[in-house]
Amino acid sequence: MVEKYKEYLKNNFSNGPKAKILIGAIVATIILSVTFISMRKTITMKIDGEEKTFVTYKGTVKDVLNTNGVEIGPKDKVQPALNSKVSEGDTIAIK
Repeated sequence: MVEKYKEYLKNNFSNGPKAKILIGAIVATIILSVTFISMRKTITMKIDGEEKTFVTYKGTVKDVLNTNGVEIGPKDKVQPALNSKVSEGDTIAIK
């Protein structure tokens, strides 16, 4: 029984095109998964003293605010600046 299994694996997953396609698909899946997971950030927003926590995949403060429907008025002050990059655990304050 073990010999049949070994023979099946050898015939179907040798160094041929099937194995190369399978290995390529596995490597691509791993790379995409790691990239996607590393982009995930948990951000805290303080809006007029009220704290809210969001999970985002966006890269800048402006993108995070736009995605979450936060509108900035002409007298509002945003820290850090709208073009600043966001990282895991950052806090965005709007006053």
